[in-house]
Amino acid sequence: MKNKNQQTQRPRLAVSLLACLVSLVAGAQQTGTPGREAAGNPSPPALSPGVVLKVGDTQITKSDIESLVPMRPSGAGHGLSADARGRMAEQIVRMIVLSAQAENDHLDQSPDLRFKLEIQRIRTLAQAELDKVRSQIQVTPDETRQYYADHPLEFDTVQVREFLVRKRPSGGDASSSGLSAEEAEAAAESIRKQLASGDSADKIAEGFSGPDVLLIDRHPRTLRRDEMIPALQKAVFEAKDKDEAVPEAVDTPDAVIVVAVLSRQHNDEKKAAPGIEPKLRQLKLDAQIEDMKKKAGVWMDDSYFRDNAAGGPGSTAQQPASDRKQEDRGIAKKKVPSSKSAE
Repeated sequence: MKNKNQQTQRPRLAVSLLACLVSLVAGAQQTGTPGREAAGNPSPPALSPGVVLKVGDTQITKSDIESLVPMRPSGAGHGLSADARGRMAEQIVRMIVLSAQAENDHLDQSPDLRFKLEIQRIRTLAQAELDKVRSQIQVTPDETRQYYADHPLEFDTVQVREFLVRKRPSGGDASSSGLSAEEAEAAAESIRKQLASGDSADKIAEGFSGPDVLLIDRHPRTLRRDEMIPALQKAVFEAKDKDEAVPEAVDTPDAVIVVAVLSRQHNDEKKAAPGIEPKLRQLKLDAQIEDMKKKAGVWMDDSYFRDNAAGGPGSTAQQPASDRKQEDRGIAKKKVPSSKSAE
């Protein structure tokens, strides 16, 4: 971008553009022919090389636009058609005009807005540093081999179908979502016995219609050991009877879980390698960030951030199952972030 006041307006505009990238691209990809909000000048004066859009003193180049648009996977160019780029330009114009008016109205002097703008700046810089650090991380074949040697069972896999029996939140009345602890245990045991006797998961699910008992897996899914919550890892992989197809039900704070194990597989180093490299990259990235945190010096007020962890007022430690995402309650634990975002 070219601007008469590059020291101030360009960073602010860059942050705004990046912060609005998702909505801009999504809007540009919508079908239809929107009306033009600003008529383009066929021969605008005093443009710098490569400029394709000018709003007041702000000049935006082709490379600026393309930096906001992801490349096609094939490498055949950027992912928006000319018409979509036109719609994106109209949205950028709208954003710049409104932003300029907000400054004229001195909205940027509001303490709340100034804090939000600073957070946007920090977020953009954090993502840039994260991308740089990630690009510099290397994983050698020796490291991959050593990790597998140290963790030979971590990449074992199991194919399962899962039932989840919701438990009523502690202190909830009969109208609350979920079953009492005793009812949930009884329902889970009934499901386990039916699975063990050979009844199909779909047939069993028909007998437990309602939101309190769910057949999570409409189709079998395969999970690695490290993708499962610890209690289910133990039940599925460390059962005394390795041929057991229906392990004992697993009780968690929010639900009782029953799984039908369809198959187990131990993966050798060759099969495990594709999963080891990204894990090592993530571990190295996490280690570098932890080192940055130690050098920066971080202090938290435990009375504000941690006192409610035991379930006091405002606590989310025992959030009701009905208020949490289904995938967070079931057999699979939250996966390690893929490092695609600094947030």
